[in-house]
Amino acid sequence: MEDENKKAWALLLRMADGWKDITTAPKDGTRIEFLNADSGLKDIGYWCDYKGQSMTGIEGEWNTELGNGDMTHWRPIQREP
Repeated sequence: MEDENKKAWALLLRMADGWKDITTAPKDGTRIEFLNADSGLKDIGYWCDYKGQSMTGIEGEWNTELGNGDMTHWRPIQREP
């Protein structure tokens, strides 16, 4: 039960900090900030569209600067105050 409570609190904190589920991220080439909720790793990147270019049927993929694995959440890049 304690582990479930920690996960619930972590999710609420991510949402309060502007993180959204990766399925809602823009796929128009906009650079965004990524988060892997399991590892806590962050990265910056964008969607690379392969439509009409891929012989495997893959429509595209997330292109990240550091290659920090599968990202689960996104938000606009935060500007320094």
